[in-house]
Amino acid sequence: MSLSIFAALAAAAGYGGGSVVQAMASTQAAGLKVFRRPAYAVGTSITLVAWAFSLVALKYLPLLTVQTVLASALVVTVLLDRAVFGTRLRRIDVLAALAVTGALALLAVGSGAQSRVATPSWFGFSMLVLLAALIVATAVTYRRADASVQAVLSGLASAGLAMCARAAHGSGGWIDFFLTPMAWLTIGFAILSSVTFSRAVEHGTVGPARALVSVTQVIIPGLVGVTILGDTVRDGWGATTLVAVLIALVGCIILATRPAGATPHLADVRAHAAGTLDFDPTISEVEALRTTPADIVALDLAAIERFPAPRVHLAGRGRTR
Repeated sequence: MSLSIFAALAAAAGYGGGSVVQAMASTQAAGLKVFRRPAYAVGTSITLVAWAFSLVALKYLPLLTVQTVLASALVVTVLLDRAVFGTRLRRIDVLAALAVTGALALLAVGSGAQSRVATPSWFGFSMLVLLAALIVATAVTYRRADASVQAVLSGLASAGLAMCARAAHGSGGWIDFFLTPMAWLTIGFAILSSVTFSRAVEHGTVGPARALVSVTQVIIPGLVGVTILGDTVRDGWGATTLVAVLIALVGCIILATRPAGATPHLADVRAHAAGTLDFDPTISEVEALRTTPADIVALDLAAIERFPAPRVHLAGRGRTR
């Protein structure tokens, strides 16, 4: 049990750190070009290691327990978001992160033992349908790139990954696990989750995006684990578990709002250059918001492009400059 909890905590730390590194890559490129950035490769590698740890945890712990521990990656992400990007946290953001952490701990303690009930025969096909539906939804919404929508899609893909892994573990040992079609579906869900999360942090901030992913990947697999896969809640913990779920939801909703005083995102720089964002990129504002040197250059170029210098006629020389 202790090894399983350690694996879940290691996975949470990996997911939180990998999210921030992927967010760094999203500030260097747009759209599908982000996948060529070295930072994205590093972030994806960290996420893959975290995924491997989560598979170990899912083999021995109930689905709800593992997902609630994994959701603590939110706290890692929020802290690294402040350290790396200089995002200013409101007091309510800090309180919300602490509340979510406490609620997730209650959920983990209140969950029962992993069920040995056989997975329903139709479950695998339903996961395939879910994956296909999420791929279609991603294709439809990717260009529009609403950060919240992409984060929710990433959370749904993460939920699908966890449910498939939990169902595949019921087939036996590790060799049997990797030979089941359900295990291969986890790869599709993992790729989709990574793509949509990168798009979310490209047009938003990493903390709120991780918050939406966390709440989605806890609630849905938790309900499926209890109602379909046979996972249980510890005796006498039903009401406490329900309250913890509500606290986690409220906390993640608070964190899903853009933190006050956040650093201007690269997407905002591009919007300003296109004339669709109304703010004045002065050097004083840039310094106050702790924008990176690369963003300062981008802001200056955007200002020059939108407000070109006037052409001055030089008398007697017949030319302008």
